[in-house]
Amino acid sequence: MGRGLEDFSHLFLSQEVKGEITTPGRVVSFFSPPGGVEKPFLLANLAIALTHKGREVGIIEADLQFPPIAHLLGQFHPQIDTLPLLLPPSPSLLQRIEEMGREKEILLINAPQFASPLTQIILKLIDEAIIILPVELPGRVNGYQLIKSIHLFREEMKLGLLITKACTAQEARTTYEGIRAIAKKHLGVELENYGFLLNDLHIPRSIREGRPPFLTSHSRLGRSIRNIADLIEEVKGGEDNNFCARLKLSLKDLKLAY
Repeated sequence: MGRGLEDFSHLFLSQEVKGEITTPGRVVSFFSPPGGVEKPFLLANLAIALTHKGREVGIIEADLQFPPIAHLLGQFHPQIDTLPLLLPPSPSLLQRIEEMGREKEILLINAPQFASPLTQIILKLIDEAIIILPVELPGRVNGYQLIKSIHLFREEMKLGLLITKACTAQEARTTYEGIRAIAKKHLGVELENYGFLLNDLHIPRSIREGRPPFLTSHSRLGRSIRNIADLIEEVKGGEDNNFCARLKLSLKDLKLAY
């Protein structure tokens, strides 16, 4: 790839942001341990829920190991823009980032795995990261390691937890409180609670079959999604007036390394 990412990462924060790019008022990045399939489903449904609340929503896909979120949204939600971050960045990609910054109130970022070259770029640009953490033991161990890695990379980063694969709300709360206590004791980090996604066969089936998500207003899964959407709107933090402009500059710098 030419020069290593570390050779030019200092450029990401050192350049002046030029131009009049009006950017989203809320930027929310979602990370998950390796192996989970809930993240695309969650982001697709969160975007739908926020759109139903009257918000202009865009999704930036930096994690391309699963079927694209645009495939999940299908033809039923064309108003929700999705943007895959393909490397090296093309002029059309950079132009779409600028357009999304002008048009969207809320950006949801499908963040890549921690070892991805894009991870350092995103972590340098955001102020808040939400970790999707499953309740089973291997997922909790990997999730805590992800929390620790992000914290060591940027200690000032605001971190939140979103619990998945819980059979009950009580199981989700117990899992959150346990990880919160460990992170507080060993890392000095206070984890924000972003709710939970209850275990449901619709999630892996939707991913596997590539069907647009369908949530009834009375389903417990639908209630979980809407509660998370409410928290996204209510919890303070993640406001960024320069995110799209700085992302565009950072990707331009990355293109020079290829």
